[in-house]
Amino acid sequence: MKALKWVGLALAAVLLLAGLAAGVLAWRFDADWAKRKLAQAVLESRQRTLKIDGDVALAFYPSLGVKLGRASLSERNAAQEFARIEGGHVSVRLLPLLSRQVIVDAIELDGLQAHIVRRRNGGFNFDDLATAAPQGDRPPTPGAGDNPVGLDIAGVRITRSAASFEDEATHRTLRLTDINLKMGRIAQAASGAMELAFKAASEQPKLEADVKLGGDYRYDLERKLYAMDKLALSIQGRMAQEAFEARLKIPQFASEGPRTAAAQADVEMRLAGPQRQVEATLALSDLQAAAGRWTVGKLAARWKLKQGPLDASGDIAGPLEADLGRQVVTLSKLAGRLQVTHPQLPMKQLQAPVDASLQADWGKSQARGRLSTRVDDSTIQAGFQVAKFSPFALGLDLAVDRLDIDRYFPASGPAKAGEGPAPAPAGAGAATPVDLSFLRGLDVRGTSRIGSLQARGMKLNDVAATLVVNGGRLDLNPLSARLYGGTLAGSLRLQADGNRVATRQALENVAIGPLIKDLARKDILEGRGRVLLELDTAGGSTLALRQGLNGSASVSLRDGAVAGINLVKSLRQAKAALRGEMRDAVLAADRGQKTDFSELAASFRIANGVARNDDLSAKSPFLRITGAGTIDLARERLDYLAKATLVSTPEGQEGKDLDALRGLTIPVRLEGSFDAPSYHLDLGALAQEAVKQQLHKRVEQQLEKQLGTKGLGDLLKGFGR
Repeated sequence: MKALKWVGLALAAVLLLAGLAAGVLAWRFDADWAKRKLAQAVLESRQRTLKIDGDVALAFYPSLGVKLGRASLSERNAAQEFARIEGGHVSVRLLPLLSRQVIVDAIELDGLQAHIVRRRNGGFNFDDLATAAPQGDRPPTPGAGDNPVGLDIAGVRITRSAASFEDEATHRTLRLTDINLKMGRIAQAASGAMELAFKAASEQPKLEADVKLGGDYRYDLERKLYAMDKLALSIQGRMAQEAFEARLKIPQFASEGPRTAAAQADVEMRLAGPQRQVEATLALSDLQAAAGRWTVGKLAARWKLKQGPLDASGDIAGPLEADLGRQVVTLSKLAGRLQVTHPQLPMKQLQAPVDASLQADWGKSQARGRLSTRVDDSTIQAGFQVAKFSPFALGLDLAVDRLDIDRYFPASGPAKAGEGPAPAPAGAGAATPVDLSFLRGLDVRGTSRIGSLQARGMKLNDVAATLVVNGGRLDLNPLSARLYGGTLAGSLRLQADGNRVATRQALENVAIGPLIKDLARKDILEGRGRVLLELDTAGGSTLALRQGLNGSASVSLRDGAVAGINLVKSLRQAKAALRGEMRDAVLAADRGQKTDFSELAASFRIANGVARNDDLSAKSPFLRITGAGTIDLARERLDYLAKATLVSTPEGQEGKDLDALRGLTIPVRLEGSFDAPSYHLDLGALAQEAVKQQLHKRVEQQLEKQLGTKGLGDLLKGFGR
């Protein structure tokens, strides 16, 4: 009992002495001196200015603590503010200090604000704070390495804080506000709960979001063990005019030494706006990592999209490998499906399987992959290579066995049986906008091959093109195909600046009749031969493009016919004109009639959507035809005058009826719309021509009679004409 008494007295004396020491320390503590010393140390070691405007106070029981008021820290070697704090508190337990153990009851920071900048070279404006301060030539503290100080923090709490992140390379800024962090124990080995919440906002892109992150953590620094249980991340906000929501859940993952594993990770995303709604899920299973190499046994993604009358959905799945050291991600085999529903699709619903692979190398800013699918009767194979991510440059190799564009984008208007989709009526599409601005910023180079292609009724085979998209311009050059027994060779150019379109095409040995029937659903011309086109235009709509069409065209055909009129048959009406019984005749085009020719050639000058021809030349066994006139491509109207000369007559009674018209030139005016043209036979002019011809013959006969010489016809040829 006496020993216990002396122990009690000794303990009381120690506590009394400790209390006296604390009182003396508090009495002699000079806050201004502490502020100056702390600011001097920061300036010398970090070249930053520390300002402590608030009070610095000490607490001694039950923990030794420091309470700090308002303070700020500048940028390195600059006066601009890097961070500031409205207040903070740190408390340390006293007794563990005797055994060199620093046990912090809590770290509390309030009103922390920081401005973080990512430099153009990739560094940050806090890099100097993340490295150890230089020690100079000072020797190490004796015994410091023999008994290291242990650190144990019971908890960390940050409230009412904010931060901004500025990227000098992209000129984008992200602002975080209302940052609140609550974290449990931090020590050599510890476990606890973590809760983090903040608001995020940016201007490019326009973004506002609430972010929450939470979970249970456990770690052991000596064992290099790090684990999280029930990790959950949620983001809700708005991007431009659309609301979005994203959630990440990882039930459990752990990393010990070089190996990391997680059984499952799930992501859910939703996007809702006035124009579209999107839902997507991503599931990762059997995640493994070792020495910087990650593998995912299965990545499975599903999505749904609704945009106006369009409904689309799909899924894709496959393994994933990632080499973080080399910065390479590989998706070696992806398989899935795509489904599209739209009321304007002829089949209403389209389904396509997807087989793909992808490898992305972030270190080299390159990627490559392949894609294959089957849409109805079309098998599509594509290979691609990304030469660089920024600015994005893509190489593409596309192969399609057969493609019917009219099946997916049919023209308006009813079609006759067996004729396929009908074209839009005249003037339709006048208000349809055409915008080529999407070409800006693209860098695409590649080739495409299509075995058989149908577009706007035209049928082509072995279509091949070299594609270049760069500088806001798309070039298909060369562009080649087989069509209607002949070939096509040329080029096509689309340009965003000015919304310009230009094409150069040469069609050789092409059957023009079936081509026009398929393209325009009109039976106006037959024959086989050459068609040359050199056209360019500009405009913001289909009508403006037709009105702005300029260039030239030429056609040279053989063994064909002009549909709608039989000139030889119509000339029988000319006999009545010779007797003065009628002046002229207007005939509607008759698709059952045609005028044959053995040769036809014409060239056109096109200006502001109007094609002008002055050199029509057509020949047949009975006729010679010349002509001139205009074709208004924008208004789809004709104003053309052809002159037909009968050079021979058929055998039989019909030939005898027309024999009187041999050598006469009959004017035929073609006018009206493309859909309903009319033929105007100027029989009055024919009668005048016949009178001139008779006068010519009489003069010739009289001269021959008076002079007794024959053969003057050649000398008088053209007299009176």
